[in-house]
Amino acid sequence: MELIIIILGLILLFVSIIIMIIPLGSWISTKAAGVPVSIFYFLGMRLRRSNIEKIISSLITAHKAGLDLNIMSLEGYALAGGNVEQVVKTLISARESGKNLSFEEAAKMDLSDGTASADVRQVSTKGCDISDKSLIRARIEEALSAAGYNDQQAITDISYNMTEGLDKLTLLFEFYTNPEAFDKKEIETLVSDFLIHVPNRLSIARDLIDR
Repeated sequence: MELIIIILGLILLFVSIIIMIIPLGSWISTKAAGVPVSIFYFLGMRLRRSNIEKIISSLITAHKAGLDLNIMSLEGYALAGGNVEQVVKTLISARESGKNLSFEEAAKMDLSDGTASADVRQVSTKGCDISDKSLIRARIEEALSAAGYNDQQAITDISYNMTEGLDKLTLLFEFYTNPEAFDKKEIETLVSDFLIHVPNRLSIARDLIDR
C-alpha cells in the first residue's frame, strides 16, 4: 500500500513539474489549430530557453496561410538570432504576390538587414506598368476587398480617384529619372497639371476611405 502511495506521489510530482515547465496555453493553441507539436518538444524548447510563444504563434500563422514550415526550422532560426515573425510575414507576402520564396531565402534577407518584407514588396512591384489604369484599378479594388471594404461602389470610386492622375504621376516619374529631357515650358506644365489634378483626386479617395 505504501509503495502504491509513493508511486502515485511520484506520478503527481512528475505531472506537476510538466505542467509548470510546459506552457499549456501554447500547447492547446497548436492542438486547436491542427499543428502537430508534441508535448515533449515543448519540454525541449523550454530547456533550450527558446521563445516558445513567438515560435508557436509564427508556426500557427504559417500553417493558417498554407505554408509548409516545421517547428524545428523556426526554432533553430530563432535561436540563431532571427526574427521568425518577420520571416513568416515575408513568406506570406511573397506567396500573395506570386513570388516563390524559400524559408532559407527569407531568413537570409532578414538576417542581412532586417528588411525582408520591404525587399519582397520591392520585388513584387517590378514590371508593374503604372500607366495601365485598368490593371492598377483592378489590383486596388482587390486589395480594398481583402482589407474588409464591402461597399462595391465605394471601392470602385476609391480606385478610380486613386488612378485618375496616373498619367500625371507617370510623367512626373519620367521627369525625376531624366530631368534633362524637359524644357522650362514642359516643367511648368508638368507641375501645374500634377497640382491641379492629383491632390484633389487623392483627397476624394481619402474621404471615401474614411467613411
